[in-house]
Amino acid sequence: MGIAVHSELGELSLKMANENQECLEESIFGAESNSASILHIAKICVDWGKKDMKSSEKDAPKCVLCLSVVVTSLGIYLSFERIESFISTAISFQVLFKSLAGPKKKSTNTRSHSSKNSGKGTQMIKFNLEQCSVYILGETGIENAVVPDPKRVNYGSQGGRVIISVSADGTPRTANVISTVSDEYQKLKYCICLQIIDLKLSVNKEKRSKQVELKKARCLYQEYYNETRPVSKVPLFEIRYIKFVQRLGGIKENAACSLFSATEISLKWEPDLHLSLIELVLQLKLALHNSKLRERSNEKVEDVVSDVKDSNVKNETPPLPSGHAEKKKDSVFAVDVEMLKISAVLGDGVDAMVQVRSIFSENARIGVLLEGLLFYFNGARLVKSSRMQLSRIPSKSAAAISDAKGVTVWDWVIQGLDVHICLPFRLELRAIDDALEDMLRALKLIVAAKTNMIFPVKKDSSKAKKPSSVKFGCLKFFLRKLTFDIEEEPLQGWLDEHYPLLKKEVGDLAVRLNFLDDFISKAKKDPNSTDDTCLEEKKIYINDIEVDLNDPSVVESMREDIYRRTFQSYYESCQNKKFYDGSGAYKNDELQSGFKLSTARSFVLSVFATELEVTLTKIDGGEDGMIEILRTLDPVCRELEIPFSRLYGANIVLNTGSLVAQIRDYTYPLFGGTSGKCEGRVVMAQQVT
Repeated sequence: MGIAVHSELGELSLKMANENQECLEESIFGAESNSASILHIAKICVDWGKKDMKSSEKDAPKCVLCLSVVVTSLGIYLSFERIESFISTAISFQVLFKSLAGPKKKSTNTRSHSSKNSGKGTQMIKFNLEQCSVYILGETGIENAVVPDPKRVNYGSQGGRVIISVSADGTPRTANVISTVSDEYQKLKYCICLQIIDLKLSVNKEKRSKQVELKKARCLYQEYYNETRPVSKVPLFEIRYIKFVQRLGGIKENAACSLFSATEISLKWEPDLHLSLIELVLQLKLALHNSKLRERSNEKVEDVVSDVKDSNVKNETPPLPSGHAEKKKDSVFAVDVEMLKISAVLGDGVDAMVQVRSIFSENARIGVLLEGLLFYFNGARLVKSSRMQLSRIPSKSAAAISDAKGVTVWDWVIQGLDVHICLPFRLELRAIDDALEDMLRALKLIVAAKTNMIFPVKKDSSKAKKPSSVKFGCLKFFLRKLTFDIEEEPLQGWLDEHYPLLKKEVGDLAVRLNFLDDFISKAKKDPNSTDDTCLEEKKIYINDIEVDLNDPSVVESMREDIYRRTFQSYYESCQNKKFYDGSGAYKNDELQSGFKLSTARSFVLSVFATELEVTLTKIDGGEDGMIEILRTLDPVCRELEIPFSRLYGANIVLNTGSLVAQIRDYTYPLFGGTSGKCEGRVVMAQQVT
């Protein structure tokens, strides 16, 4: 069938010439001897040649030119110095190739002709990577700095948005970024380790299809001081059994159909990683900027002008025909994920986690189906839903605006089979809000300080942003069943529930003891009687056992038996209760440990709604319109011109089939209604402190 090539390479190492290998071998990359290399490949196998391929059983075999690459083990060890050296070297080669090639002009006709696929050449590419490890070593730290800290407030339609950059005493409003560690640990070393196992990539140019398979991938973030042993390890993400397929098909032949499937995906975000990556990106931008400046200083002005002209010609591409726009709209992206877990550290002592047992969609552009949705704050469950669907539909109310201006307005729809919202016991919502706000402000100030120190080049913000072709219409909720609960305090609920049980058993115990005392007193009457009938009556049987009431030990054993039976009855009634799992907010509380709630006394207040439909639309005027609503409701806000920092509001239309409010385990509900309807506006505003 033609020439076939088979090549094997035993080992390949790429090293820096100006590095001390002995120091790098003992670095925090690891104990491997290959850490001194930038790139280390254990074995490569390359096959190139024609092979018989069958698209189906009916088709005849067809010879296709294939390229297969198999890499056994790949190790990449990067640091900022190495990446900076690569950038400068790449730019030097780019300038060299430009000078050797010289100015060349190509017409648009030849360019379009050459872009066509001739059908020759390699039609199938297969790449298999059995194991890969990528290490990125960096250094981060916080230096003392003073950063401008303006505050944005809103006075409504009268004053509008105002940025306060000066304090009350006339001094500029600034914030001090201060490092709290000692001078010895000003710089913190970190290592980002990415491990990939069994990666397969196949490309079929003839069928225009791509396929990627990944068995396992894991990424770790490790922090160091001076020791080779890490201070902390944070798993950033872990992926198992991922598959991505893309090919042409669907209703139209040019439509791209893609499928993404995964068995398990776990992601985690930490503020330390966020700052480390931002600092690394800023350093790379600075290195790239300096390298370009150095190379441009060596070029002639004519070359710079010609490059600008060539770039302008390249950028002046003809507009895409209408078929390309249709191709983008008709593209299908299917999703199938069995388990998704996302966790994040949102503040000091604030953790959040979202867990979804299954994510499925035949076309993610239209909607996604979620099963087993759980949302946690500090280990306490807030939201639980067995099945929920997120989708978007074109807005009917804005159809005329969409057709006239060419802007698509979408309505977002959330449908749920049953949604359970719980307000857990001892969940510090105000403290969580303050910690989240402090974290966002601290990240903003630290990033600004790092940017001013590392890369203080300001971008030209005079360019007008293009208006988006997609706009948000309204948000709609369709919930078959909604439950909102306020969790009971475990100790209080346990006492309130066990008190009636104990009261009943103690009452029964008192009655039985009274009966026993009366029986004994009656049996001891007329002790001098010698009648035969009286002697027969003095023989007392309890549970078919003759009992001598004159013996005090026998009477005491009878009393103990009554106590024992009473406790046994109380114990059985406790065992018959169905215990409530709880949201998890009080599991680590020592004062509440051991007190289990039953399902009857698990909540202080419960609200049930069925066939709930809620529509939220924007308030006219935006934030100014919300402040006008507040001023009509609150005369103090109108008279004192109170400014606001955050505003959330919407027009609301609510319809419900039934609505019931229940307090604890009371027999009758607090409120019960059917066929409810509500229409109005809801505004939540926070004053500027």
